[in-house]
Amino acid sequence: MITLAPFYKEVDIRTEGIEVNEMSSIFDYKANLYRMYSTFKKHNPSHNFVVTTDNKTKLKGLNVFRTNMEGQNIMESFCSSNLEFIKHSNDNVVLCGADHLINGNVEKLFVEDFDIALAVVGNPIRINNTIVLVKNKNKNLVIDFFKRRYDVYKVLTAEEKLWFGDQLSLQRILEQEKILDTKSQNLPLGHFNIQGLKLFIFQYGSWYVNSVKKSIPAIDNPIIVDFKGPKRKKRIDEIYQGLMR
Repeated sequence: MITLAPFYKEVDIRTEGIEVNEMSSIFDYKANLYRMYSTFKKHNPSHNFVVTTDNKTKLKGLNVFRTNMEGQNIMESFCSSNLEFIKHSNDNVVLCGADHLINGNVEKLFVEDFDIALAVVGNPIRINNTIVLVKNKNKNLVIDFFKRRYDVYKVLTAEEKLWFGDQLSLQRILEQEKILDTKSQNLPLGHFNIQGLKLFIFQYGSWYVNSVKKSIPAIDNPIIVDFKGPKRKKRIDEIYQGLMR
């Protein structure tokens, strides 16, 4: 069984930076959860869709997993929620945000041999955490990785914690393990080992996940269609209608 687990919680503008508040004002992440659900179920009727959220956010008609995120901004909530859900789940899991649509069978994402799979992008080389793939076979190692990720988040700068902290916390682990070098010209693609944990790195912009383009969802029909940035988000209704035909 596979669970798609998008993260969403209602924003408290008092705890967020400019970027989060700006994005929340121009895009309805909550409404897009229902688009994401519909596109997911079109291709994956037998798999699970569970929104990871806090104890206050109201979501009608969707399965939810709640954890206490009191006093946490969006980036910290993302990290803590990922950790708690991985502790709870016995499925293979696709962790993601709420600004995506699904364009295929998620079983294809789990063909490679890994415990955790992450995406990288170039210019400069960095982690892109649009999706994080998790298998349930070595659960203790996976939980330890997400605990480490949360610990790394906690020592980021105040500015980093407000924006990209969820992504930077993963990137710093790979830098510490000498897997990722932001000054390199070569993407670190393939299989790696972190103290027994099997890590697989794939390229953002491939059939796994890609951003929406001018006239089609993305190159090579990715399974996860990403809508990062305000310009792409304006096209989500159009792309949604196309994917649901």
